[in-house]
Amino acid sequence: MNARDDSVETLLLNLIRGTGLRGLTGIKPKNGHIIRPLLCLSRQDIEDWLNQTRQPFVTDSTNLETDFTRNRIRLELLPMMRTINPGADVSIADTIQHLQQAYPFYTQAVERAIDNVVSHDSDIITIDIGRLRQAPSVSGLLFEILSPLGFNDSQITSVATSLDSRPGTTFLSATHRITKERDCLTVSPVSRSVFKPVILSVEPGSAITLPDGKTLSVTTAVAGTAISKDPHTATFDAALVKGPLEIRPWQDGDSFIPFGMKGRKLVSDYLTDCKVPHAERRQQLVVTSGREIIWILGRRTDNRYRVTKSTTRKLIITLS
Repeated sequence: MNARDDSVETLLLNLIRGTGLRGLTGIKPKNGHIIRPLLCLSRQDIEDWLNQTRQPFVTDSTNLETDFTRNRIRLELLPMMRTINPGADVSIADTIQHLQQAYPFYTQAVERAIDNVVSHDSDIITIDIGRLRQAPSVSGLLFEILSPLGFNDSQITSVATSLDSRPGTTFLSATHRITKERDCLTVSPVSRSVFKPVILSVEPGSAITLPDGKTLSVTTAVAGTAISKDPHTATFDAALVKGPLEIRPWQDGDSFIPFGMKGRKLVSDYLTDCKVPHAERRQQLVVTSGREIIWILGRRTDNRYRVTKSTTRKLIITLS
């Protein structure tokens, strides 16, 4: 059962460790289905009442040990504060109440500001730098966005000062990665598993499911039928593509001949030229036939495997 002292100790504990405004609101009288009716009373008030009514109670012996930070606040810090102000507990409790009353207004303003600068695409968060700069406090807004994702004060300060840095600057928490792009920050989960190459047969009707849940399927068609311009559909000369195909992440040094071109181009340079965000580049997959890349998945095919006048049958791979 929580008393006023517990809420005061919680504020001081959070203040010592470092916290945002939420950590200064102490213990809430009501939190979901949990109600704490005695937060308006001090622990001494409760013990006095128990003694007056001759109600037995037990004090946990570990509460008297100074091995724990909260106990040191209770047994050492608060008594020292009372030498400065005998009503320190009440003053801090009143401040907690004021902060609890003001906090909903703060959260509403923060939510509006976040909605203005943040967009979501699947599990990737994009923070618009131009709009972020218009916020009353860039660092304050970044704290509200990034601290729940495991970034600490020092990192958030570094992110705030990196807005003019070159694209590609990254910051890592235990669970997320921030990447500075030209005009935005992308925040993506840190992958805890390595993508293992998967194999796709070139036989019509073949299909596989990728780790992200999308499907690659194979069909064929006679030459002369219309060729889809959808980047998620790749069309090849079936006679030139040797199966099975391998789908894997691109690697440093990988190159291909982009459709419509004659010379080789590094995949890394192609993705840079296409202004693909750094967070997406790391997740880009390629489709290979033998040792050659025939498709930057969902983006561009290799010119050597294109359909020509001599093509008799087309191989069509669809990402859906």
